[in-house]
Amino acid sequence: MNLNRILMALVIPIILTQCSDKDLSEIIVSDAIMYVPIEGSPMTAGYLTVTNRSDASVDIEGINCDSIMAEIHDISSTDTGVMKMGKMNTYSLKSGSRLVLEPGGKHVMAWGLQQIKSEYVDCSVLVSDADPVKFKFLLKDRG
Repeated sequence: MNLNRILMALVIPIILTQCSDKDLSEIIVSDAIMYVPIEGSPMTAGYLTVTNRSDASVDIEGINCDSIMAEIHDISSTDTGVMKMGKMNTYSLKSGSRLVLEPGGKHVMAWGLQQIKSEYVDCSVLVSDADPVKFKFLLKDRG
C-alpha cells in the first residue's frame, strides 16, 4: 500500500502539469527597451518582442507595469489615409509566431516615467487564461 501512495504522489503532479492550458515558459519576452520621455512630455514609447514557442495560440490582452501606466498601441490608416493610433485590446499570437512592437507600428505607450530613478521598469505581458509573463524594460535615453 505504501508503494501505491508513493506512485500516486509522483504520478498525479505529472498528470496535472500536462493538463494545464498554456506553458508560459514557452512565451518569451525579449529586446524590451523603453525610452526616457523627452523633457516636458508626460509619455514615452517602449518596444519589445513576444515569441510564442508553445504548441497553442495565446491571446495577448495587454501590459501591466509597476509604478507607471502602460498600454499596447497600434497604428492604422483610415479610408481617407489619415493615420490613427489607439489602444490594442487583444492580439492572438499563434503557435510559433512573434509579436514585434517597434517604432512606426505596434508599440507600448507609457505614462508616469518621470519619477522612475532606476535603470529598469518591471512589467508583465497579460496573457488570457494564464499568469502574466514577467519581464523588465531597460530604460534608455534617446539619441
